Amino acid sequence: MEYSFILSLIFSSIMLFLAFIDLKTFHKPPHQNYKNIIISTGVLGTFVGILIGLWSFDTMNIEKSVPTLLEGLKTAFITSLSE
Repeated sequence: MEYSFILSLIFSSIMLFLAFIDLKTFHKPPHQNYKNIIISTGVLGTFVGILIGLWSFDTMNIEKSVPTLLEGLKTAFITSLSE
C-alpha cells in the first residue's frame, strides 16, 4: 500500500470514530461536542498531505517530483472530503 493511502485511512478513521462517538452520546446529559475535533483533524490531514507532497518537490526536476506531489495531494483531498 502507498503511504498516502495509509495516512488518509488513518485520518478518515479518526474522524469517523469521533463522529460515531458524537452521535452515540448526543442525547446523554454530559454531551461533548466532537465536531470541532473532527473538523480540526480533517484540516490537519489536509495540511499534512500538502506537506508530504511539497516536501520532496524539486523544481529542477519537475517530472520526477510530480508523482510524489500527487501522492501528497491525494492525502490532502481525501481527508478534506472526509470532513
